[in-house]
Amino acid sequence: MRIGQYDLQQIRNKILEDLYGSMRQELDKRKEKIAKRNRKLWLKQYQHLLDQLPESMVTRHNDYYVKIKYMPDGETVLIDEKWAYRSDNPIINPVEEGNYGDEPVRNPLHKDLETDTAVLCNDILKFQEEKGQMEQYLQETTQLYKGSLQLKKVWDESLHKYLPPEPVKVKRNKAEEKIAPDTPTFLKDRMTTNLLEDN
Repeated sequence: MRIGQYDLQQIRNKILEDLYGSMRQELDKRKEKIAKRNRKLWLKQYQHLLDQLPESMVTRHNDYYVKIKYMPDGETVLIDEKWAYRSDNPIINPVEEGNYGDEPVRNPLHKDLETDTAVLCNDILKFQEEKGQMEQYLQETTQLYKGSLQLKKVWDESLHKYLPPEPVKVKRNKAEEKIAPDTPTFLKDRMTTNLLEDN
């Protein structure tokens, strides 16, 4: 059965989400933990000053960001992201004036978190590489083959469940087959007569 472009895209998305969705969520949780720890380390050096200020003089925000620039060779930036920690209620956070009011400042990464961050960045790069290769494989195979039977031949059996089922072929009994009516016997005579009359 031929599969349309939209359905092929949905199939590719579903496969990638099932294979990599939980892994992506786990990496996001690890990013948030590092951001939360970074905030705590950043705040620690100013805590004695904050304790002396009235509450109204200390900025608060629900979001906290840490800048991540991962350059293992010291030259090439492999990851350039901001990792976020969010709280339900506004908490003490550095803010700056932005286009839409106060926005959280992106703090640099604390040196105590460099090792843990490097481990996480390497895991992110491995994830991105594997997911990218799988995405490319799915794209290439679905460009070459549009039918579910064709894809079943090239895809691993574990991916067959994502393909739509083939329609069941109904076998007809000979008694149920439609029989075309016989050609009228006068047709040849009519065509001959018309031909003669045209002369």
